Amino acid sequence: MSKYQAICPACGAFCSPEIFMAEAVKREAIAKALRMPHPLALQVQVYIGLFRPPNRGHSVDRVDRLLQELLEPIEAGKIRRKGRDWPAPVEVWKYALEQVIEKRSTLRLPLKDHNYLFEVVAGQSDKLEAEAEKKQEERLKNQPRRPTNPQDPVGQDAGAIAEKQMEKMRQTVAKRKAKEEADREDQASE
Repeated sequence: MSKYQAICPACGAFCSPEIFMAEAVKREAIAKALRMPHPLALQVQVYIGLFRPPNRGHSVDRVDRLLQELLEPIEAGKIRRKGRDWPAPVEVWKYALEQVIEKRSTLRLPLKDHNYLFEVVAGQSDKLEAEAEKKQEERLKNQPRRPTNPQDPVGQDAGAIAEKQMEKMRQTVAKRKAKEEADREDQASE
């Protein structure tokens, strides 16, 4: 501890500057915890407990770091895993935290990092993405097809469009040749 004394600007208490520094770190950790989306707050509290070494508590610095590592991807709504960004809305985080907390008896505790949670988030995101893609394919498959209108190239297949364009080009070339021959005959007769 320091031999110097500092005064708290809020309450006027005297104590060493180190205590005030520790309090600032605690305030930052509490502020980060308060920024967590409401549906996740209790789950995050339990999840952070999975990092606690047996027979002792967390250091405030470690809790602050763990919360910051979680808060960034939660607020961004995505995580980066295996070279890809995965969408991670609050519902996905809620599911992933529930899964990790439910499996805590099979996990090697205390946890060292967020890798397992992030894998569960990416897996759930992948599953939801696949379900959405399947629904989209079903919707498109069951969507009634538009009748083909000869004037509407959108309703035609590419082969038919290309054939019509080629026919127009042949006709244009044939007209041009006929005109050139007629011009040559006119010039020859003069």
